[in-house]
Amino acid sequence: MALGQVVNVIVCMPGTPTRVPCPAGQTAKIVQAYVIDPANAAQFEAANQAFSTVTAGQYFSFGLCTVLAVWLLGIAMGSIVNLVKRA
Repeated sequence: MALGQVVNVIVCMPGTPTRVPCPAGQTAKIVQAYVIDPANAAQFEAANQAFSTVTAGQYFSFGLCTVLAVWLLGIAMGSIVNLVKRA
């Protein structure tokens, strides 16, 4: 399934100016680029959302709480095993 197509595009780069649609002090260069169809652009826009510190904090808190819970469970199980060993 193609999401776009390969086309030749004009890119303005610093260099000696020529008679092309580039601003002053720039020259045009033709390169091949993969251009995404507008109908499929929403898939890429959804994937490139801004970084959320709140969401990152929630993931970190969940991971830290999970590690601490497993650690405390290990301590509790160890104390029960030691109690059974000594009895």
